[in-house]
Order: sequence, then structure tokens, then C-alpha cells
Amino acid sequence: MAKTKVSVRPITNHVIVQIDDRFNDSIDMGNGKKLYIETSFAPAEHVRIYGNVVSTPLRGNSKYSVENRYIVPEVLSGDKIYFHYNTLLSQTNRLDDNLWFVPYHSIFCVVRNNKIKMIGGWTLVKPIIERRGKINGIIVPEAYQEKKATNFGILKHIGTPQTNQAVLPVKTGDYVYFSELDCFENNIEGNTYYCMQQEDLLYYTKKEHPMNCKETSTTKKTA
Repeated sequence: MAKTKVSVRPITNHVIVQIDDRFNDSIDMGNGKKLYIETSFAPAEHVRIYGNVVSTPLRGNSKYSVENRYIVPEVLSGDKIYFHYNTLLSQTNRLDDNLWFVPYHSIFCVVRNNKIKMIGGWTLVKPIIERRGKINGIIVPEAYQEKKATNFGILKHIGTPQTNQAVLPVKTGDYVYFSELDCFENNIEGNTYYCMQQEDLLYYTKKEHPMNCKETSTTKKTA
């Protein structure tokens, strides 16, 4: 993606990103063939949630920092960022054909030098697959024995909370529980994660997950 030269700089708490395509509207079927998707039926499921930063704000609001009024970690021009799906669904965030404003509170993470750095209080939790042989004494058919847990997983990435948020005693590798109503699922750098704020975590344990569980597998990395 050729970087667009931008002469505009946000004043505060927004970055400008370049997006080649607003929607993920095709699936590579192999052999040079693509399956095209009609995205108007469920735009939230197909809208793009990442882009490349081409302009950063002149300053940050202290709500999104822990010291010196700087964003932690600072977003740099050239970074790849992932953000909330509502960002590109709102035309008010559109600056030009392929340029969009993204508010800091909507940014989940920065990808820099192939490393994920969380922004603010956002966390990424890796889903766990539950294997159920029986439910209430009834044997579950083989085809339905594996199910992705929707209320717990492994904490993989955690950010620095905003100054108005509590610092939680959790760290990467902990097994965390949450309400499925407080999270949403995204593909970030080839992995499926539940995204949520730290304050939405209900409780955690350092114990290994049960023997009948396993992590979800990695998928294709986004360009």
C-alpha cells in the first residue's frame, strides 16, 4: 500500500489512518479465484478494523496517559493499528476517499516491528475450545463435542489503563473470566481474540485450563 502524503494533523486524541478498502469483500478461494461478498447485508461483520497511521495528533489528553500527557504507548506514523469496527461505519470519521480519523479510545493496539502493543485499558484474550464428552450425563455426539468458550480464555495482551481506570492484578498468561456481552471477537495478526476493556474482566486464575480445553488455532495474518 503506497503511503498517502497528508498535510493535516489532528489536534488531539485522534490519528489519521490510510485504508485501501473499507470492507473485506472477497475471499481468496485459491487457483486465482475469489468469492465476492455482498457486505451491505451485514456491514459490521465485514468492515475493516485496521489501517496504517499517516498522521498523529499534536498532543494527547491526560485521560489516555499515565504521565506527561503523552499517549502510552505513543502511536507513531507508519504504525499499523487495530480499532473498533464502528470507526469505519461512521461517515463522520471520513476525511478523504482512503483517509479516516480514528479516536484513541477506539484503538485496541499498535503493531510495530511485528509486536503488538496495547493502547489504554484494552486487552486481548485468546479463546479456549471446550471439549464436552457428556452434558448432564448425556453423551454428546462427536460432531458437537468441541465448542468455543464465550466467557473465559487466556490473557495474551494487556495495556496500561487510562488514568480514570483501576490497575488490575492480572498479567499475560492468566486465565480470565468475563461476560460474553462485554467482549467482541476480532482477527488480529492472524489470531482470533476477544477484545474488551480491563474493567470488564470479572475474575482470574493462574491455574492451567482444564484437560478438556485447548487454545484456538492461528489463522491467516492480515496484510
